[in-house]
Amino acid sequence: MPLGRRTTRTRSWSRTPPNATVLLPGMFRHDREELRTAMAAAFAGPLKGSRALNEVQSVRFPGEDTALVICTRSVVLAGEDEPREESHALDSWVLSASDGAWWVRGFHGCPARLA
Repeated sequence: MPLGRRTTRTRSWSRTPPNATVLLPGMFRHDREELRTAMAAAFAGPLKGSRALNEVQSVRFPGEDTALVICTRSVVLAGEDEPREESHALDSWVLSASDGAWWVRGFHGCPARLA
């Protein structure tokens, strides 16, 4: 099953099983509903109208149904043309294939300097 090179954040979060784990600076979400609530609040508030720029850096397959994906990410806020320095991040994704699709099982994002 092919793993797409780029996936929108909305699509990624929609492919999250009920027991996925998400870690972001200052935030730990235990399951899909906690994550959806937090993301809805963020995109209704400070991230409204923003867009993320994601670039896949590495994809490794420790097993045929498991992928570890490392990405760089920056956020362009509404009304801005370029991402702010403080928006740069490194993300790691743990994905697994089941039911004919890739599912997000775990995510971790942390600040980065992308010079």
